[in-house]
Amino acid sequence: MRKLSLVVLAAAAFLWSTCGARAAETGLYAGPGCYGVTHLAKFGTWLGTPVHHVTENLDQSSWANLVSDAEWSIGCYAKVRSTTSFTFSIPMLPADGSSTLAKGANGDYDSVYTQIAKLLVAHDMSTVIIRLGWEFNGNWQPWSSHKDNVHFMSYYRRIVSLMRAVPGARFSFEWCPNLGTGTLAPDQSYPGDGFVDIVGMDVYDSRWSAIDATPESRWNFFVTRDYGLQWQVDFAKAHGKRFSFPEWSCCGSSTGDDPYFIDHVAQWLKSNGYLYASYWDSNTDYRGALSGGQYPKAAAAYIRDFGG
Repeated sequence: MRKLSLVVLAAAAFLWSTCGARAAETGLYAGPGCYGVTHLAKFGTWLGTPVHHVTENLDQSSWANLVSDAEWSIGCYAKVRSTTSFTFSIPMLPADGSSTLAKGANGDYDSVYTQIAKLLVAHDMSTVIIRLGWEFNGNWQPWSSHKDNVHFMSYYRRIVSLMRAVPGARFSFEWCPNLGTGTLAPDQSYPGDGFVDIVGMDVYDSRWSAIDATPESRWNFFVTRDYGLQWQVDFAKAHGKRFSFPEWSCCGSSTGDDPYFIDHVAQWLKSNGYLYASYWDSNTDYRGALSGGQYPKAAAAYIRDFGG
């Protein structure tokens, strides 16, 4: 057994070393549904090369809106499925004030996830990435794990099992905390290796204190802080998973035009062999859009690092 274990470990080390030089697939949060499809094409023209991965976040205002948004968005994005791969971010609960993690773990919302899985398979999108209950370690999501961590994990496992059980489904599931500890350290909410294929992390270029006041100190803080970028890479490798940035963005109101962040993300992605990284080219919720000209230095860095 020991000899076999050593062989397996050596093989794993070889795989990680060879993927270290792989460039991450350039991705984009383009916007919802058919609006996103239009923006995806415009962004590719601006960048000088097509973008082949999209992160889409489905509606979380109510169960009915989640289902209708899934139908619309999947139908829109299916039009570009031959040239684009996808991450669909699926809420675990809506912000209706009455749905709970415990009810989800008990099976009350099973039909929603089976229906979405069937929609994806029917549109020939059976191999997409499902980013389930993202940013769960923050306090802003209805499904935040600190509210009921035991049921968060059991509910997460239940949804994965339901969606995998749909005939034809070959989804990959992405477990995605926000950068940092948040309200509950993310590793306390890990549902288990059998229910996770990719370890994601959302990273936004924000400044909060003297520790991250300059671009240089801020980047160092992102990498070295508790549950930061180095933790993500180490945790994913320890569990035999790939890793990604389903959402990342520079600048914003607290940092302004920041090409340093763009350059260092590009270097980090390549040197660590990330699977994909989707830039938040939007001013919805966070003012990160690059293609509209509001951050010319960062935009030039992005085109240089990720363009054709």
